[in-house]
Amino acid sequence: HAIVHGELPELEHTDNDFFFLGRPNLETTAKTIGDLCAVRLPKSYQYSPFDDIQVICPSRKTIIGTVEFNKLIQSRINPAEKGKQEFSFGLYTFREYDKVMQVRNNYDIRWKKDGEEGQGIFNGDIGRIVKIQRGTGTLTIDFDGRLATYTFEMARELELAYAITIHKSQGNEFRAVIMPIMGGQSEFYNRNLLYTGITRAKEMLILVGSSRSVANMTNQVKINYRYTGLKYFLQQKVFGEQE
Repeated sequence: HAIVHGELPELEHTDNDFFFLGRPNLETTAKTIGDLCAVRLPKSYQYSPFDDIQVICPSRKTIIGTVEFNKLIQSRINPAEKGKQEFSFGLYTFREYDKVMQVRNNYDIRWKKDGEEGQGIFNGDIGRIVKIQRGTGTLTIDFDGRLATYTFEMARELELAYAITIHKSQGNEFRAVIMPIMGGQSEFYNRNLLYTGITRAKEMLILVGSSRSVANMTNQVKINYRYTGLKYFLQQKVFGEQE
């Protein structure tokens, strides 16, 4: 609520559900977040790096963007192993047990859950790869109990989901959220984005990076103009041609 009103968060104040870890550069920020996901939070709080911890980034770019973080965290918590099937598509290598996100609506994908069947996997749905069959070129993904089969070609609709953008996180909540904040002088790095990111955390929030960047985001307001014909249509419906 303070951030919404333009007040800087108290980064020096730490307790059991909020921490700010200042780091001097992108490289140390990335290393710290990798350690938090793979070692520190699972050891200290028994958080699952797959189910409980979510890295949320303002951007896809740089070494603290989603693409590089996904590769880093995957290498730490789900590395290649003998007998673990994998395949490469686009930016990523997908492995069995990987955390993935559907990045576009697909109303045709069929799924099964507890003997029931349904259809449709949607933008923002997060799941785990439970099986890859190279012989048939298919993979099975568990979306919160809904088992769906994808062809390798359908991997164009998937991304690794150890790290996701703040935009993609909207509508979701996670037990522990880690957010890198460094650089980002463009208008894209603004108060609304920061607020959206921190409110994804249910139990714990950790900001890693630069206090100056946190201040810049808090101070920068982006005004979104929305254009709608709702008032006009309501007037026509209720009053006819009257104003």
